[in-house]
Amino acid sequence: MKVIPVAVVAIVLAGCASYSGRGLVPGQSSAGQVEAVMGPAADKRPGPNGETVLWFPRMPYGDGTYAAR
Repeated sequence: MKVIPVAVVAIVLAGCASYSGRGLVPGQSSAGQVEAVMGPAADKRPGPNGETVLWFPRMPYGDGTYAAR
């Protein structure tokens, strides 16, 4: 019977996770910091000026996608 309350707490806490990059500073945060906050990038592509662009799709079918460089 203790499994149900633990599962409910886990689901509630998972719903509180932020994927918006809260706490990251544009131009100052490293790729490692970005992946620590956002999770592993779904794709890494070369960008302008030799930069690497990290892609983080969110929502079903990637309707909301974040990119960091």
